[in-house]
Amino acid sequence: MPGIFVPLYSFRSQPEKIDRYQENEGAGMLGRSIENTLKFSAVILLLTSCAKPPSDTSGLDSNFNKDSGTTSKNKVTPATASPDTGTQTVISASNSPAGGGGPTGGNGNNISAASWFAADMFFNQSIQNAAVDPLSSTILSQLRWPTGVIKIDFSIDYYIADSNAVRLAYMDNTGAPMADADYPAFVPTPSTGAAGFESDNGPLTDGGDDHYLVIDPQNHQLIELYQGYISTLNGVRTLLADGGAFIWDLKKTYPANLRGDVCTSADGGGLPVAPLVFSAEEVAAGHIDHAIRFAVQNSQMQCGMYVRPTTHAGNGGACTSGIPYGARLRLRADYPVNNLPSVGAQVVARTLQKFGMILTDGANYDALMAKRDTSSTQKWTSPNSLLGANDLNALQTTDFDMINAGPRISVGGFDCVRTP
Repeated sequence: MPGIFVPLYSFRSQPEKIDRYQENEGAGMLGRSIENTLKFSAVILLLTSCAKPPSDTSGLDSNFNKDSGTTSKNKVTPATASPDTGTQTVISASNSPAGGGGPTGGNGNNISAASWFAADMFFNQSIQNAAVDPLSSTILSQLRWPTGVIKIDFSIDYYIADSNAVRLAYMDNTGAPMADADYPAFVPTPSTGAAGFESDNGPLTDGGDDHYLVIDPQNHQLIELYQGYISTLNGVRTLLADGGAFIWDLKKTYPANLRGDVCTSADGGGLPVAPLVFSAEEVAAGHIDHAIRFAVQNSQMQCGMYVRPTTHAGNGGACTSGIPYGARLRLRADYPVNNLPSVGAQVVARTLQKFGMILTDGANYDALMAKRDTSSTQKWTSPNSLLGANDLNALQTTDFDMINAGPRISVGGFDCVRTP
């Protein structure tokens, strides 16, 4: 099927996103240039020179620093609000059903990031009766789990900012303009612990993807950092990102091309990460009401092509018949779910039958993404052995259908243009 070429502008080569279990082919992004070190020092000098913070501690305006839809990066504007000292009002709906989203978004529960988005967001929509893609059989017959099985990865985390959140100054450390990225002045972080940080070193980098994901109920935003970490200089803590910050408006009705065609995010496919990750609380509740994020080896992806709902693609490797970024796979309705080895695996499988899983990134092995249970009330392995990494090993690619993906869209020759 011919690709659709969207009339965008000159192509900017964006480093392909690398999951933390994939070898870091983009290690160059982790280097600290002299220019960035000077920028960081300037931020510290600015912060330490203030005798006291501005009187406005109400939080950030939800419309700060939005991209204008051009290919050039907006300059960082001066902060108009001070770091939050723990006085914010938390908007919560902890008694809401797990997942599914609300009528308009912006209010959610503590067990599902998807619940903070509107019910009409793509990941909150059932695909139980969706048509099968004409190339489904061809694509899935050639797709292979590289180790012969699909695993569950438990490394991703997200933090729902509470009344104890500390808003740290944010500094972009990418070293180059990115139309894809956003530039918040302050970002809420946990006052203690490392909730939201993917790194094995907590808020410090471990050299991998180092996602930092936080839902900011006060400003109705999901803020996701790629290669995010906290650095301390002269006693002042600052939140940095080597791969950029990406903001999702929880109350916005996004168009089909989300933040913009050929625009990446904290995920390679340009999607939000947190709402596609399932939690131990959801599994323990017996239902997951949203689609699930999954990754396959880059060599099995269709080269430079994506389909909705994604808006970006990496280089891939199978430039003829590989699976495209954004492919949404649905487990066959007749799959014997009750034969799976744990109740948790059965819950996940039923989710795959109703909401499916969406290919959003490349990795060294194929995996579905679950939320780390460090800050969760429910635990994956103790005391009830809720779900293990290998509990879905029985699922094969031929047990799935790829739902109708529509036109294939090429990233070649174009650059990110943000939606208004």
